[in-house]
Amino acid sequence: MIKDIKYNGYTATPSDYECPDGDLAGAYNLVPEDGALHPILPPQEKFAIPDGYKLLFIHHPTANVNNYILYEIPEDEGDPYVLYWITDNNHSPQEIGTVPSPLYQLNAVGNTLLALTGSGIFYFLWKNNSYVVLGNKIPSPVLSFSLTNDIEYSDQYYYVISDSAAQRRWKDYVENHTEFSVEDKLEYNNALLGQLNKLMAEKVTAAGRFNMPFFVRYAVRLYDGSLTMHSAPVLMLPYGMRAYQFEIFTDGDHNPMQIGMRFMTGASKLQVAALGAFNLDNWSDIITSIDVFISSPIYTYNQSGEVKRYISSFYSTKAITGTANNYTVNPLGIASMPVHSDDNQFSSILNVDIPQFDNYNHAIEDCQNFYLLHAFKPNELTTARTDIEINNEYLQSLVAREVMTDDYQSHDTIIPNYSFGFNNRINIANITRRYFKGFNPFSAFCFSNNGSTGSVEIYVEIKSDAANVIVKSDAAALNYTAAGIVYFFYPDTNARKAWIKIGATTYVVDLKPHVGLNGAYFFKLSGVSDTDSTPVVTTNPTVHLSNKVYTSEVNNPFFFPLGMINTVGTGEIMGICTAAKPLSQGQFGQFPLYCFTTEGVWALETSSTGSYIARQPITRDVCNNPDSITQLDDCVLFTSDRGIMLLSGSTCQCISDDINTESPATLDNLPGLQQLLTSEQLSVPELLPFSQFLNGCRMIYDYTHQRIIVYNSGSNYAYVYSLKDHKWSTMPTSIDYGINSYPEALAVTDDGMLIDLSKDGNVTTGVKGIIITRPIKLEPDILKTWDTVIQRGYFHHLDTSRSVKPIRTILYGSRDLFHWFLIGSSTDHYLRGFRGTPFKFFRIVLLVDFRPDESVYGCTIQYNLRYTNRPR
Repeated sequence: MIKDIKYNGYTATPSDYECPDGDLAGAYNLVPEDGALHPILPPQEKFAIPDGYKLLFIHHPTANVNNYILYEIPEDEGDPYVLYWITDNNHSPQEIGTVPSPLYQLNAVGNTLLALTGSGIFYFLWKNNSYVVLGNKIPSPVLSFSLTNDIEYSDQYYYVISDSAAQRRWKDYVENHTEFSVEDKLEYNNALLGQLNKLMAEKVTAAGRFNMPFFVRYAVRLYDGSLTMHSAPVLMLPYGMRAYQFEIFTDGDHNPMQIGMRFMTGASKLQVAALGAFNLDNWSDIITSIDVFISSPIYTYNQSGEVKRYISSFYSTKAITGTANNYTVNPLGIASMPVHSDDNQFSSILNVDIPQFDNYNHAIEDCQNFYLLHAFKPNELTTARTDIEINNEYLQSLVAREVMTDDYQSHDTIIPNYSFGFNNRINIANITRRYFKGFNPFSAFCFSNNGSTGSVEIYVEIKSDAANVIVKSDAAALNYTAAGIVYFFYPDTNARKAWIKIGATTYVVDLKPHVGLNGAYFFKLSGVSDTDSTPVVTTNPTVHLSNKVYTSEVNNPFFFPLGMINTVGTGEIMGICTAAKPLSQGQFGQFPLYCFTTEGVWALETSSTGSYIARQPITRDVCNNPDSITQLDDCVLFTSDRGIMLLSGSTCQCISDDINTESPATLDNLPGLQQLLTSEQLSVPELLPFSQFLNGCRMIYDYTHQRIIVYNSGSNYAYVYSLKDHKWSTMPTSIDYGINSYPEALAVTDDGMLIDLSKDGNVTTGVKGIIITRPIKLEPDILKTWDTVIQRGYFHHLDTSRSVKPIRTILYGSRDLFHWFLIGSSTDHYLRGFRGTPFKFFRIVLLVDFRPDESVYGCTIQYNLRYTNRPR
């Protein structure tokens, strides 16, 4: 009888009795591809990594530049890491910069290199064929705002009272401050408020000045237009307005006949000064400007109200208290606010009770919209107080200007230990966030030239999941008094309390979340309590965000907007990966990112705004080794307790079931084979239990050959999975660690050589390998004798120049699958002319010495059955 058997890949399951004929118990240095077993050629060697260095990352800042990023191995644990770079043509390390320990990972977005460390993300910019050290935080100037409290006066205006009855009423108004009658209110309001509104429009708003409370804040604008590092909103209180009668003409009975009126208003300019020189150094390509934004004026003056009476003083009890020039005002005027010098000759000056809102304090508390006022180039900021130039008519269309985006924890230090680049964005996870120490008092309050100079510092208590933390700002020398503590802001809604220390006295204020901003604030209309003590500052004010994914803006790894932060389950995120091809029919990229957590794998879906949404876990298989996560073209591989998992779309399957065994096959039960291999100088490694090998293994995707190399740095062999035939084999390896550089398959060997597994090296001799079949049964439980075995494939067996034939054959037989006996062997692909003891099971061992173009397909067997119940 004649039977053709095709060789399959390496398998360890099912049992020897059940496995198909042709499965292999060993396929060493050959891989099943395109229907045959081909030699695994040695990889191309690129160059040796300099001694004492380790390759971490390959940076492609431009299309034709490959920078190999190394670090010098520290002498002691905990020492900082010094980063270097080399190229294909220059292997002498050139220093990039130093980063603190521990160093988790390197990544890149465009020409920006990112180092994830225990102190945050450090940035390095490729510029002018070298790396520029940026540091781990976007620099932001400390700016202080103030007002020049100028005053503008209207021309004199005369109000005529011709009716005698009206004259008597006006006399009563003047002498007794009684309330105006309905008819006098109407006529007087039209005259008075019309003039006030005209003065405000012409001398204040149109002139780019201020006379109503407003907020000012600033932010750093990056090269892509993003705003970050927002300052605290600072409440500015310019001089308000005043209306008064400077002259009263009367008749013989002292009845008013004509009243001279003049109107005055604050017309303050906004000033800015920087605390020290703001030197961008190497950030000039990243930061384009420092943009100042202001809110709309918060009207305390009710333009649609009515004037009711004269008053002896224009100071209002409803006003914000403060002292001149810092929180300088009652927004409707100051008692010391002078009248026009031309009016001082008159003794009968009366103030007019200007209508005002009763609840403008709510407008202050709820203010959340800020509009672009001015953009400073960084070199324009100085320590001198400088007027911010505002073009005429600019404030009249303020609400049509660019609206400031809100800030979200940009001052906090983000410390991720995992990152993944996708679609020109950087995704970071497993994050520790260090709380912001607080704004410098120099920028947190309006500048004052009143009060005594002293040190001001601020403590803030923040509610945390684990325990409340206390942070402390830098100290600043300011002219300040307790009366100036009117408004304070900290950029975290969980802030609960602040201690503002002015000199030797500490004032305690309660904070509450802002309704429209990401922060907490204090606003007062009365005094604050004081104490003699300050709280103890938390040594390491951090919070761990184990289930958050932060995604940066496109091509901007410096900015992680609030809308791109996702919460994924409740467990810990171990890794992120993507599959870029369609994941289900008709839905291209529905789930562009996979998030590997301790609860399973979650799919992140793209929203209509381009952000990601964590929908649901698509598999409960948990990755047990984040280093094993490997991206393929349209799927992702990772290891779990089940084995090697292939995740494609919403389907997850184990591809290592066929080789998963705790008792891998050995050569010990094949007589004489080990001695033969030793004489041939062919070393075949002893396979570990698969679970032991899987512990700590990593994978490399060979795109060119469509193979997966599964290696463990502690083993001298690796598993090879053919994506073409979906079959396994093994290969020798000395890989220490792999380098992600798609489409290349780069790795570094134990001796420091950088190799490319996707490219074949030069082969001067044949590639040695071995094939061991699993028991071939043909007819189970029936004794058989074989008399011919012919190997089928493509090999040059007639080439007489070869000292060793491409294939040599050995045949073993057994009756119980445990005890094996040598039947015969040959020095070529033919084994024939033998007969003898019948066996139930047979194993073929092939020693191959293949050239790159040679392969073996299977074998042809001629055999005879030996029935025990039939006469011979």
